[in-house]
Amino acid sequence: LRNKVIIKDANIWLDYLELLKFFNKDIRSPKYLFPTDLNKAHDKLVEKKKKIDKAQEIKLRQKRILEDQKVYAQKIQDFIGLQFSSGNLTINILESIQDFIDEANAHKHCVYSNKYYSKEDSLIFSASYNGQKVETIELKLSKLEIVQSRGLENKSTKYHKQILKLLN
Repeated sequence: LRNKVIIKDANIWLDYLELLKFFNKDIRSPKYLFPTDLNKAHDKLVEKKKKIDKAQEIKLRQKRILEDQKVYAQKIQDFIGLQFSSGNLTINILESIQDFIDEANAHKHCVYSNKYYSKEDSLIFSASYNGQKVETIELKLSKLEIVQSRGLENKSTKYHKQILKLLN
């Protein structure tokens, strides 16, 4: 009332106040309380907070990956370096969480998001033909049998039979 300001959108203004508090701005100052363009000021702080939130998410994700990597390295320690090859076809064990991320990105499937690295009684391999990733293979350790072998978008590739034959 003192500043003769009429708030047209109370919800935006209240959100804006929360953002001001988050950024430790003086919420008693008319300079901050009543910007000339509330929506613009609100959106600017929202973008700034998104960047901070994203940076925090990245740090948390990296921390989680490091923790998962320690557990995974312990699980596969006896299989590090395991490789099968025949001609241009090579099958390697995935040795790091980053390998799972790379496989998931290359094939557009869930080997990373569904944490296949944490599955008990499984080893996960990557098949490459001439150095190009072609399929990801899950092997059940207790039975030494292939559970699944998937390429791009969970489909089999033209090398599927060769991969199964080599791994078997």
